[in-house]
Amino acid sequence: MRITRIHLKNLNSLAGEWSIDLDRSEYAGEGIFAITGPTGAGKSTILDAICLALYGQTPRLGRLSAGSNDIMSRRAGECSAEVEFELASGRYRCTWYQHRARRRAGGALQPYTHQIADITRDPEHGEILESASSRTAARVTELTGLDFDRFTRSMLLAQGHFAAFLNASPSERAPILEQITGTALYGLVSRRAHERLNREKARRDALMAELAGLRPLAPEEEAALRAELRAAAERDDALAREESALRSALHWLEQDEELHAAQSDVRRKEEEHAAREQDFAPMRERLARARRALELAADHAALTALRERKNAADAALREQKAELARLDDARNDASARLESALADENAARKERERALPLLRAIRAMDARLAEKAENLTRLAKEAESARIRHDMRVRERDECLAAGIRLEEEKRKLDRALTDGSADDALGEALPLLRERLAALEARRKEARTAEEELETAQNTRRNTEREAAFRKRESGRLAELEDSVRRAAERAEEELAALLNGKPPEQPREELAALRIRSQALAALRGSAARRAAALRNRDEKNRTRIQISADIAAAEKELGILREREKLLVGNEALCQEQIRIAASVSGLAEHRSALRDGVPCPLCGAVHHPYASGGIPHEDEARASLRNTRTELEQTRAELLDREKACSAARRDQDNLSAQAEDCLKLAEAEDIFLTEHAADAGLSAGLLRSEEGGAVLERARAGLDASLERAECLNRALNAAEVRVTALRREAREAGDALNAARLEAERRESAAALARAALERTERTALERHAARDDAERAWQEALTPLHPLSGLSDADALRALEARRERRERLRSEARDLERRRERQLAARDALEEQLRADERALRETASALAAAQTERNAAEASRRETLRELDAGASGADEAEMRGENTLRAAEQAARRALSLREGAERALEASLSRLRELEQGGRELCSDLAEREDCFAELLRRKGFAGENGERCEDGGQPERLFMASLLNEEEREELRRKEQELDDEGKRLAALREELKARRAALDEAVPELPAPPPPPENGCPRLPARNGSAKLSLSARLEAVLAERARIQRDMGMKEQQLEADARLNRELGEKREILQRQEAEYRRWQDLHDLMGSHDGAKFRTFAQGLTFDAVIALANRQLVRMTDRYTLLRAPSADGEGAGLELAVRDHWQAGEVRTTRNLSGGESFLVSLALALGLSRLASRKIRVDSLFLDEGFGTLDAEALDVALDTLGSLRRDGKIIGVISHVAALRDRIGTRIELARGTGGVSTLHGPGCERIGA
Repeated sequence: MRITRIHLKNLNSLAGEWSIDLDRSEYAGEGIFAITGPTGAGKSTILDAICLALYGQTPRLGRLSAGSNDIMSRRAGECSAEVEFELASGRYRCTWYQHRARRRAGGALQPYTHQIADITRDPEHGEILESASSRTAARVTELTGLDFDRFTRSMLLAQGHFAAFLNASPSERAPILEQITGTALYGLVSRRAHERLNREKARRDALMAELAGLRPLAPEEEAALRAELRAAAERDDALAREESALRSALHWLEQDEELHAAQSDVRRKEEEHAAREQDFAPMRERLARARRALELAADHAALTALRERKNAADAALREQKAELARLDDARNDASARLESALADENAARKERERALPLLRAIRAMDARLAEKAENLTRLAKEAESARIRHDMRVRERDECLAAGIRLEEEKRKLDRALTDGSADDALGEALPLLRERLAALEARRKEARTAEEELETAQNTRRNTEREAAFRKRESGRLAELEDSVRRAAERAEEELAALLNGKPPEQPREELAALRIRSQALAALRGSAARRAAALRNRDEKNRTRIQISADIAAAEKELGILREREKLLVGNEALCQEQIRIAASVSGLAEHRSALRDGVPCPLCGAVHHPYASGGIPHEDEARASLRNTRTELEQTRAELLDREKACSAARRDQDNLSAQAEDCLKLAEAEDIFLTEHAADAGLSAGLLRSEEGGAVLERARAGLDASLERAECLNRALNAAEVRVTALRREAREAGDALNAARLEAERRESAAALARAALERTERTALERHAARDDAERAWQEALTPLHPLSGLSDADALRALEARRERRERLRSEARDLERRRERQLAARDALEEQLRADERALRETASALAAAQTERNAAEASRRETLRELDAGASGADEAEMRGENTLRAAEQAARRALSLREGAERALEASLSRLRELEQGGRELCSDLAEREDCFAELLRRKGFAGENGERCEDGGQPERLFMASLLNEEEREELRRKEQELDDEGKRLAALREELKARRAALDEAVPELPAPPPPPENGCPRLPARNGSAKLSLSARLEAVLAERARIQRDMGMKEQQLEADARLNRELGEKREILQRQEAEYRRWQDLHDLMGSHDGAKFRTFAQGLTFDAVIALANRQLVRMTDRYTLLRAPSADGEGAGLELAVRDHWQAGEVRTTRNLSGGESFLVSLALALGLSRLASRKIRVDSLFLDEGFGTLDAEALDVALDTLGSLRRDGKIIGVISHVAALRDRIGTRIELARGTGGVSTLHGPGCERIGA
């Protein structure tokens, strides 16, 4: 990283805008330059500008903000710092800027801006990389690899930090190393290792405690539980068989009752159906007539349409005759209009020929008038301009006169004010004395107020200490009573806890609660397993149904595949046949001459055949054969594509079938796994596995859960009460101890408060004496102020500061009045000169205005005469026209209108004649069509009457009337609309379907009755079996059903009791098995935890400690060795006498971070660095600073180095050595900047930036590349 340019503005004593170009050859040539100047000239400010531009903070001031800026120059409204630097990745510009409100020196500080830009390709503007003030410093750190601390250690060694490392004690040197090289990480690692060891130890202790609390069943207890469980299972199986027989008998009785009720219902429905059939008979007959009429509906519709056509033809004939008469009248009218239009056209043509000479004369007059109007307009504009100038001059003259009057009035007022305030001339000499005395008075008043505040504070302190002492005495008594009451409450709480335990060990209720919780968890797991088993079985059934449906789809698809394959074979044969036809057609068409020579019965000279089918024609066409071949191939491709799609669909269906089979198998396996789980874990909840798999399993689980929840609630209530009692006992004991401690502390505090009260009383006496002295001094200052103020006649009622400000305002007003008087006199002289000039301009404007008015009047007279002649000619041509163009346009329009009217009249007459001819033709067509329709209508009416007679719709005598007669009216009455006909048909169909359904249901019930009579079940025997065996169950025996229901309920109750007992025993066995498994797992975990604890114990022995000092000190020692090695490389260049080395501390402080030097001139004697001379200390400090710089820069190449430290402690020889050492760094490509006020540097360093102090504390820069901007 290399600094190439520094730009600063208004920083400390460097007021103004300055630029330093470090890219100049003077700096790169020597490799070292000096920044010199007197103390306070601003040498360190240049380094502050670098830090401010890069990181927004300085080594001396820290970070600047919107509320604090101590680096901005006095009387400046803005400041800035800008740095350009180079990295391996490119060139960058970093800018920091802050200003006050409105950029005025007294304005409030505004938030600063901070940004960085890449100027590699565009040095003038650059590409903004970051403009957010809060993130720019982080972006600089990201680009350079140096944060602010590392930058000030590696590139910029600020004033006061140069020898900090050398003079630090070992305990102070450790944090310096930690800050520079980041060894704080090692302390963190050491603390983390210590904390991890404690966590691993706590885990190990917790596991050991858990193992101590786990106690499984004894082997004899487990064997007894298993024997009881087997006996209960055998009894449960016997009861299950009895339950199944009872359920079968009850089911038979329920089916018998249902069948009897169904047979009665069928008989009732048959009777109702017969009644509805009888009611529907008339409707059935009506429906039959409607069906017969519906067969003739089409013929009747055709007859009706023919009648309507006949009526429409008659009406059209009448309308056409009326239209013919109207068209004849229209033709006569069009002829008359044509004759009138032709006469108008001839008149218009004669009028246009008469107007042509007059139009030419008017246009000549218009040209002359335009010239006169243009001249008149120009003269009018000149006259208006002259008048406007004259009016403007008049207004200016009036304003100038008014301004003169106002200036005279202001002069009189100022003269009176200056005369009235002549007494204020003495204020200039009196005000400094007044300010001095007012400052003294304010100081005395402030001291007096401070004394009063101190007196009040002392009084309050005395009162507070006395009250506090009394309070502490009362508090001691109260705490003694509290301690006694808390001890008695603790004894009562211990008695209550013993009563709750009732002689039991404290851990027994908790063990019982843990056992109940284990059983509750087992019951919850069983409920989940039963639900998953039922879901798996439902999924298996669903998958099987879907698989069967897919099998049917596959069979249908295979049939379609067979059809498609046969079709493919047929199309392949057709393709071969078409190809053969193409070949024959090609062969035959090429042998035309040979075919003409062939004769039937004569052998062919080529093939020897005696039959020649193509000799006389019938040759196949090649184009038709090729078209047939293309169609065949297209159909073949479509068939093959369809065949491929169907085969893919079949394959996909088979895969789906296989997947469904696998999924059904997985569901079955899942159900079997849940069966195994139920079998294995039913005992944990005290239940039977067989009962859980039955239909009653869910209800059994719910009852078991309800009972277990009640027991668990009681146990938890007891444990909560025990826990509360134990907590209360512990809390009361702790309160008793705390009350005793508080009592002792209160007694000590009471004694301390008594001592404090005595001290407060003594301090109050001293404060009262001081307050009296300060009040006397304030009164003396008051008298001196009044003596100086009274002769100046101040306003009454003002405070001292307001009175002083009023006097200053009077003096400023006096000075302002004098300045205004001088300005007023100058303005008055300028006003008089302006008035005289305006008077002369007014006279010239009036002469020009009169000349322009006479020329305008003459031009207007000539124009009026020309316009009168033109109006007379235009009136002769066309009185209504405004000009020649308009008159000509009117004549042309009149002529065009007459021509168009003639053409329209001619067109109308021709149209009327064509329409009349068309109407006559249409009339003849209508008359012919009417005669044909009359003939067709008579024939169709006869035919429809015959159809009505055949369908049974004839009248009493069978005659046909004019309008269809009685048969047609009967036919129309029999027709039904679609809704009525459909409704009757639906009712008829419903009655027929109901009859068929009742007959089928009667037969089905008859078959079910026969099957039920054959399947009468065996009556199950009661618990002692009867002597006469198992009787048959009588049908529809209500008492038998009640008896069986009572026996079933008793069996279910007995099974539930047995299953509860079995569940409790199985749950106990499962809990014991889980406990044994848990014991094994816990022992394995404990072994692993023990190994992990030993591993962290070994690491802790190496590097762990509670404060992180062990590992951090080791890492700091390594870093310290690296710093010493880098420093010795620089020290050997400056002197051959000393070598730095690491010496152990004599008292053990700093853990071996003590510095020493080996004196080679004293036979290698090791000495402490504290007895080095000033020059020797500087050389060693410089070597250490350069070593620290190299170490802090790490992998970042640092090409610029700034040293802000005095060289005044060095003699001439040591100064030469130090400068030679710094100059030798040029070989590494570094440029070193040394800041010092030592005059000897001017002779030894050729390139210098010199600061010169000017007036007002402002400095200037001089040197290569130094430039003041805007000077």
